[in-house]
Amino acid sequence: MELDRHGLHATVEPTHDDPASLAAALELRGHTFDALLAIDAPDLPAEAVAAQDGPVVRVDLTRRLPTEPAVDTVRADLDQAVNTALRHLRVMGHHRPVLIGPGPLAEREPGQPLARVDPGPGEIGRAAGFKAAQRALTEHPGVDALICGTDEIALGALAGLHAAGVDVPGRVAVIGYGDLDDARFSTPSLTTIDPDPISLARNAVDLLTARLAAPGRQPESVTVPVTLVQRESTSPAAR
Repeated sequence: MELDRHGLHATVEPTHDDPASLAAALELRGHTFDALLAIDAPDLPAEAVAAQDGPVVRVDLTRRLPTEPAVDTVRADLDQAVNTALRHLRVMGHHRPVLIGPGPLAEREPGQPLARVDPGPGEIGRAAGFKAAQRALTEHPGVDALICGTDEIALGALAGLHAAGVDVPGRVAVIGYGDLDDARFSTPSLTTIDPDPISLARNAVDLLTARLAAPGRQPESVTVPVTLVQRESTSPAAR
């Protein structure tokens, strides 16, 4: 929709974090297409994104980018995301959280030491969340909240807690990141951090069109605020 607003057309090239695939996409600028939107891509070497080949704009939903990016960058405010999750849990009466990774909410130690449980190598998504939630109960008996790196992990954590007979949110609250549609329909419904993908897309396309019009200007960075979506999984703690 945002590309249509500017009369642009897009094609999707999945790279799956493969450096060779990303390099191949970068080399197609100026030949197959005019510009590249790199979504949650690894670091881009400055020499690989020369302006004369066509602009590159990074869009970051889950990664933490360099402070001084080599290209125009739009990012979700991940620091705000972690701080918002912690503040909300405290207000709801949950004071012993455990971080469950991987994912943006579990990447940062937010100014205080927090217990954390990371799934084993190669374990991702709901299955990882299921196992990590049950490990958190064993390794951190006083846990009263799980801050999950993503909604996928959080949905798995809800299932893991249910299988262990743990009440959510009475005994343990759960919060995720991403505002997946499934989060609205889980039982209980999942509190999450919404990274506002519409604003991310709008800012990214605006930067792209500005760069196409004026390729010589300095790279810009735009940080998009996140929003807490409160649902049943973080209701006030039992007293």
